[in-house]
Amino acid sequence: MRQIVSVPNLNFPPPTEHQEFERLVADIAEPVLGTPLVNLNGRAGQAQAGVDVSATATDGTHIGIQCKLTIGNLTISVIKEEIAKARTYKPPLARFIIATTARSDAPLQEAVRGLPQETFSVELWSWDEINNYMNRLPGVAITYAEHVLLGSQPDPERRHAEHLREALDRPAFLRRAEAEHSFVEQLQAVRDTSSFLRTGRHYTRTQQFVSALPYRRYSDEYSIRLQGLLKAVDAMDNQLRRSLDALQDPNSPDHVASMVALDGRRMEVLKAANRVFSDQDLDPLEPSS
Repeated sequence: MRQIVSVPNLNFPPPTEHQEFERLVADIAEPVLGTPLVNLNGRAGQAQAGVDVSATATDGTHIGIQCKLTIGNLTISVIKEEIAKARTYKPPLARFIIATTARSDAPLQEAVRGLPQETFSVELWSWDEINNYMNRLPGVAITYAEHVLLGSQPDPERRHAEHLREALDRPAFLRRAEAEHSFVEQLQAVRDTSSFLRTGRHYTRTQQFVSALPYRRYSDEYSIRLQGLLKAVDAMDNQLRRSLDALQDPNSPDHVASMVALDGRRMEVLKAANRVFSDQDLDPLEPSS
């Protein structure tokens, strides 16, 4: 868990991409909330019940954060809408935070305090507060400056592709469905890869953190390749989720068809990945025979 320390005060500009803001808030939430159990909630386009970042406190209660990349001021009507969504979140929240790129607004804070009491507490993190947190968290600030504000390194696409190849070079993507030992573990591997493509966070198959790479600021050609791969990975994720019971039950009437469909999705992932690797002069991944 990152330690909070004091550094000279800097004024960081807010991000311009929603996913960048979500990732920043997740990085801040871990030390500020005092828990390592912080996760980005769901994928873009999925229903999130008003929660972009979720956390579990040390006492076991649940915390939800909604990230609002705001042009101008945040309004009380928008806050009411997000609170209504948060009521439907499962498991129920004990604390709901709205993090915004809008500046601190005392009248808005007062209006929030005057809202009817919910089953969870409601609070705002303005950009001023987030900026203060970043000044107390040098590791977060450095990552933000390097990967969001600057977003460039020597041969960034090659470096990203190398980490991507490592993320995909595992049995979950190379082994045929009939040889798979655990479809639950395979689903986790697919989701880890989806997370890497969306956030730049790279973990090994044993869930050891490797690095945080830029996940934006690439050339249009490379970004298009990554979007095609992400689409294939998400299709494999959906196939696994829909057919998990049939895949795990050899006696299911849908078992064979589910295995064939999963192998088809897996091969589409490898084809899309190898297009990326070919552009970067990396060896292709070969499926197991």
